Amino acid sequence: MSRALLAAICLTALGCASVPLAPRPSDGELELVAAAARAPKRAAIVGCNPVPPAGSEPCLVITRRVIEMLRDTGLFSRIGTSVSDADVTVQIHPVDDGPDEDAASVHPGYFVLSAFVPLWWADTYGYRLTARDRSGREAQVDTTRDGTEIMWGLAALLNVAPDRGFMPDVEREAAQVGVQLLPLWPEAAAAAAASSSAAPE
Repeated sequence: MSRALLAAICLTALGCASVPLAPRPSDGELELVAAAARAPKRAAIVGCNPVPPAGSEPCLVITRRVIEMLRDTGLFSRIGTSVSDADVTVQIHPVDDGPDEDAASVHPGYFVLSAFVPLWWADTYGYRLTARDRSGREAQVDTTRDGTEIMWGLAALLNVAPDRGFMPDVEREAAQVGVQLLPLWPEAAAAAAASSSAAPE
C-alpha cells in the first residue's frame, strides 16, 4: 500500500463519525458551577438502578465513565465506589444495556464501507443519575438525548454544526451534569452573585 493511499485512509478516518453533542451551558450556568466548585464535596457511587447481576460488565463500564465525568465537573474532591464519609451519594440509571454487538460501529467491515457510503443508526447518549447529600437535598441529572450517529468519509462536513462532533464532547457533558447538580450547592448562587458584584467594571 502506498504512503499516499495510507495517508488518505487515515484522513478519511478522522472525519468518519458524527454524533450529537450535549447542549452548551450558558455563561451564567458555568459561573454557578465554578462557584460551587470552590466548595468541593466527596462523593460515592452506590451502584446502578435497576440492580444488575453481580459483576455486570455494562454496570462496571458505566460506573467508570460516571466517575471520570463527575471528576471533570470540578465539583468533587474525591469520588469513587468506596469513598468513606461521603458528602454525596450517586446512583446511576443506565440508559442502555451496554454495547450492541450488532451495531454498525462494532463491525470492522462497516468502518471500511463507511469511508464511501454513509451509514447511520439511532442511539441514546448522556447520563441519568440521582445524587443526594447528607441533608436530604436531591438532584436528578438527566442529560440523555436520542440522536443519530453517522459513519461516513465526509462526516466531518456534518461536524461543522455546533451540536455535532466526531465523538461525544466530555467537557460539554460534564458541564451539563455540573449544572444539574447545582441544587446540592445552594450557596453557589450567592457566591457567584458576590463575586460578580465585587468584579471591577
